[in-house]
Amino acid sequence: MGKGGFTILEVFVATCLIALVMVGLANIFLAGKNLILHSREKAAAAELAKFLLEPLYFEVNQTNWNEVSLDYNVGNLQKGSRSGSIISIPFGATFSTYFDVSEVPPGGLDQMRKVVLDITWNPR
Repeated sequence: MGKGGFTILEVFVATCLIALVMVGLANIFLAGKNLILHSREKAAAAELAKFLLEPLYFEVNQTNWNEVSLDYNVGNLQKGSRSGSIISIPFGATFSTYFDVSEVPPGGLDQMRKVVLDITWNPR
C-alpha cells in the first residue's frame, strides 16, 4: 500500500487557487473603499453647494439684484460668470466653485436671474 498524502503538484495547484481567490477578494475591498470615498466627496460637494446657495433664499430681493453680494468670496449676483473659492476638506478633496448668473429665458420676470453653481473636485 502507498503512503497517504498530497503530491507537490496538488499542493502547488491548491496554493495557486487560494492566491487567486485572495486577489479577487482584495480587489473587491479596494473597489468598495474607492466607492465610499467617492460617495463621501459627492456628499461633501452637495453640502458645499447648499452652504453657498443658502444665502440666496434669505438675502435676495428682486428690486436689488445688483446690490446684494454674497460672502464666501463668490462675487455678487450681477450677470456673468465668475470663479469662486477653492475649499479643502479634512479627508483630502479640494473643491472649486464656479457661478454663472444669467437672465431667465423670455417670458420670465425682468428682475429674475438664473444661477448655476458648478462644483468640481479632484478625487484623492
